[in-house]
Amino acid sequence: MPQVLQAILFRLNPGQSRNYLALSAEIYQDFLLRQPGFLGREVLQAENGTWHELVRWEDPPASDEANRVWERHALARRFEAMLQPGSLSVTRLLSLRYDDA
Repeated sequence: MPQVLQAILFRLNPGQSRNYLALSAEIYQDFLLRQPGFLGREVLQAENGTWHELVRWEDPPASDEANRVWERHALARRFEAMLQPGSLSVTRLLSLRYDDA
């Protein structure tokens, strides 16, 4: 089964960068590390101020389940409150080189 790379792009409300970095550490410790199939994450900021998170999952079912849990998680509400409205975009990419078929 292929691995999943979630490419998450967003813009923060003005003045939220430090708050987001603190929250990002909480998301990693209190959410991502506890999800079965989580393989890794990178947080990046483009020169234009857009933030990018790349999150890798073992397979599509692990990604799907983590998304279901995230939708109900308190950290998700805190994250959403920092975002510029309409700026969140999530793209799911399948890494076919890991597919055994």
